[in-house]
Amino acid sequence: MRKLKPEGLQQLRRLGGWDETVMITQFSDPQLEKTYEVFLVEDRNLQLILKRGTVEEIRVYQKLNYLEQIDSANHSLAVPRLLKNLVDESGVHWLVLSYFRGEDLRSASDETFTLVGVELAKLVNAGYLRNANLPQDKNIQMHQRLLNKIVPNSVLMQGLQIYLSNYYSSPKVFTNDDLLPINILWQPGAVSFIDWEYGRTGTYVADLGRLLAFTEFGMRSAIYSVSKNDGQQVVDSFYEGLSDAIRSQRSYCAFRRDLAFEIFYQHLLALCHLPQIEKVYLDTAESQRIFQQAEAKAEKIITSSQL
Repeated sequence: MRKLKPEGLQQLRRLGGWDETVMITQFSDPQLEKTYEVFLVEDRNLQLILKRGTVEEIRVYQKLNYLEQIDSANHSLAVPRLLKNLVDESGVHWLVLSYFRGEDLRSASDETFTLVGVELAKLVNAGYLRNANLPQDKNIQMHQRLLNKIVPNSVLMQGLQIYLSNYYSSPKVFTNDDLLPINILWQPGAVSFIDWEYGRTGTYVADLGRLLAFTEFGMRSAIYSVSKNDGQQVVDSFYEGLSDAIRSQRSYCAFRRDLAFEIFYQHLLALCHLPQIEKVYLDTAESQRIFQQAEAKAEKIITSSQL
């Protein structure tokens, strides 16, 4: 947490209509060397999150509130509640959200990983319910970008084409689209999935695949440290928690295939900033490692599709 300068503190107090008794501190992550435009607002009877956002992000949180209301089987989803939105003097939008006190997943205990799978499955089930009036699938534009960046007839292109063929037949839900270990908070017996600014339509394994791709299963494991054993607990409890409507379409074997495809796709996304996704453009050790992992995963995907 980071203390604010008096001027910034007063501006935020005026924005929310809070008096001098209310404390406001800013969230930061020393390990990632990041400071966020997210603030904790608190006094004796109040604990809220104030987050700088956009109109689109407001719509995402309204969608989450809607999902919780239409699915009577899920009385409470593990997501922040949008309490209200504010607009400051410059026309910038701010979200006022419910607060969940906890540490991120990097410090979690064994049983927490099982709970993550259970709660993520609940969220997927709610997002799949009658398709829940899902927003337009914006992933299609990203698919085209990747097709334009990858060398034709390469191993990566063959893997991507198999992924895309599977993508269009996979159950679609409302996803976080950035579910890293730092965006999952926990306390004993409870978890919360935060940071929904990229929320969109995706496959039922999109969030799980991203979570695993950025752990010991794949990329940047030194920063997002979650062991394979812990990741496997999430995987098993997630599948067990899926609704009959989804599991009737996806056996456990098909689910594991879908998940492997999604982890491969996340590796491609991590390389999408390059002019072209080929060896000559790999300018860092990290990008070289991700490229090698992506090729290895593509080869497995190609082999499995030929069986």
